[in-house]
Amino acid sequence: MKPAIAFLGNPNTGKTTLFNALTGLRQQVGNYPGVTVERKHGQLTTPHGVVELIDLPGTYSLAAQSPDEEVVANVLRGHQKGEQPLSGVVVIVDASNLKRNLYLVSQVLEVGLPTIVVLNMMDIAKRRGVTIDVTALEKRLGVPVIPMKANVGGGVTQLNAALMQVVAGQIKIPKPVGLRDPETGKWQSGRTDACGDHPIAQEAVARYNWIRGVLHGIVFQVPSTRSHFSDRLDKVLTHRVWGTVIFVIVMLFMFQAIYSWAGPLQDMIDNGVSALGEWVGSWMPSGVLKDLVQDGVIGGVGSVLVFLPQIVFLFLFIAFLEDCGYMARAAFLMDRLFARIGLSGKSFIPMLSSFACAIPGVMATRTIENRRDRFVTILVSPLMSCSARLPVYTLLIAAFVPSVTWMGGLLGFQGAMLFAMHALGFAVAIPIVWILKRTVLKGATPPFVMELPSYKMPSLKLVGWRALDRAKTFVQSAGTIILAMSVVIWALSYFPTADHNYFAMMGHAIEPLVKPLGWDWRIGMSVLAAFPAREVVIAAMATSFNVNVADGDDSSGILQALQNATWPDGAPLFGLAVAMSVMIFFALCCQCGATVAIIRRETNSWKWAGFAFAYMTILAYLAAAIVYQVMAYFGVGI
Repeated sequence: MKPAIAFLGNPNTGKTTLFNALTGLRQQVGNYPGVTVERKHGQLTTPHGVVELIDLPGTYSLAAQSPDEEVVANVLRGHQKGEQPLSGVVVIVDASNLKRNLYLVSQVLEVGLPTIVVLNMMDIAKRRGVTIDVTALEKRLGVPVIPMKANVGGGVTQLNAALMQVVAGQIKIPKPVGLRDPETGKWQSGRTDACGDHPIAQEAVARYNWIRGVLHGIVFQVPSTRSHFSDRLDKVLTHRVWGTVIFVIVMLFMFQAIYSWAGPLQDMIDNGVSALGEWVGSWMPSGVLKDLVQDGVIGGVGSVLVFLPQIVFLFLFIAFLEDCGYMARAAFLMDRLFARIGLSGKSFIPMLSSFACAIPGVMATRTIENRRDRFVTILVSPLMSCSARLPVYTLLIAAFVPSVTWMGGLLGFQGAMLFAMHALGFAVAIPIVWILKRTVLKGATPPFVMELPSYKMPSLKLVGWRALDRAKTFVQSAGTIILAMSVVIWALSYFPTADHNYFAMMGHAIEPLVKPLGWDWRIGMSVLAAFPAREVVIAAMATSFNVNVADGDDSSGILQALQNATWPDGAPLFGLAVAMSVMIFFALCCQCGATVAIIRRETNSWKWAGFAFAYMTILAYLAAAIVYQVMAYFGVGI
């Protein structure tokens, strides 16, 4: 059994950044058996063998009050099912705020494990005029103390050496800090008048008294008459008006950049898929197998992979904004809005995560202590436009939204439309939350308390790793469910004959249901096929509209096929009205079996999972129908 070392720390101390720096992409993410709390394991190869590193959820205390905190406490004490006993623990603390961070350190020292304390963000502490006598602090704590700048990799070599000492048994178990009276078991706070008899209050006073003693004479701060850069910046970025304006501008720029910058890379993948299809077709004999490989496998999966660059750019932007500290300010801004509808800014982080993927977004609600608020956030998080919706938006926007730009190409109509489609889910979530909080999940919301992390320059290497990790997940998805669904769709469209196939039969059967949305049977079947996973829709469209890889068609072939598609009477099938109808349906519908399953697991009820699927599907249908019918009535985009 490999030795295991846990990484622990307060939120926003750079714990996960450091963990990623040590493990890279050699990580496994899952859940603890019987508990919906995420586990992240990584491996570090050393001269003494492989060490298992465990990234535990961020916590301020080992006094468990939430599922995340309970798991952290159980893992440290060796009581967590599915986790081996630890060989040691690394506590990451913010060097610019030692007083608060050492509270957790004082608790960890009492667990009885070899411990390493990492003083992260030393560069930020220095800019704030904070000087720390690391040698003296190490002596007072009785454990190794390593100064670091994890965002740029500073101190990693020293930490690796300390980890080797843990594995070799060269770091002794620290002495308990001794804050309880051994005879009475009471906390030695020395200030009973201030804290009364409440154990939690007594513990807090006792630990902060100990912290003051530890830091006395070894931490110095130069007085400054000027406000810190971070404080001055926050006056603008968290301003009620200017902060909101800046947030909208940042989002607009992000989606415009995603739309513009990914183009050349998409063309490269496009051409590669087309060339691969032609090459395979050149040496395979004609028949069912050739058609399956070319159209079912290469055509189906390739038509989705072409959108990989846009997904990578989306994750690069999100990772950069998160690591630099800006997204926490966005949550602070949203708290003002959320408080009016019955939630707090704490719900914004899971909803923000859902723009990447609803699954981690739903799982991120575990940090919300209030059960009703947690369930409400779970039910609206899938409304956020995840990366799987991106291919649908970009394809239809490229085909039917005019390419008009302003400000020398910095802003454009197509990029603005992409931003609007992502904003739609968030806008619709607001009234849904308001309704839920006043009906089935009625209840008061606790006040929102959040520490704003210091601004810092993100590590481009780690940001890149996170984007590549997501890209790997997307490709793996393309290699499994998208491949399987592509083959199924191809088979339905191939048998019993190409001109009279099961796919078309099913499509004509459902056409009356989708006609109010402006769709024909081909669009209806493409959307229906995407219910297990949204990513399938492009492959389904390629099949529905007879885009053939064997003939050299690629994603531009799908675009042209949609532009040239007609009704049986020769009238154009697509226009801006139909494109808007399809995009709005995808923006609001819960087309993801994995998300439904995770909602069931997080709520421990199929009732809530079924409710989420039903209300989102009905909402998507009605919204798409209304938009199409209104645009058709006024003759817009027809």
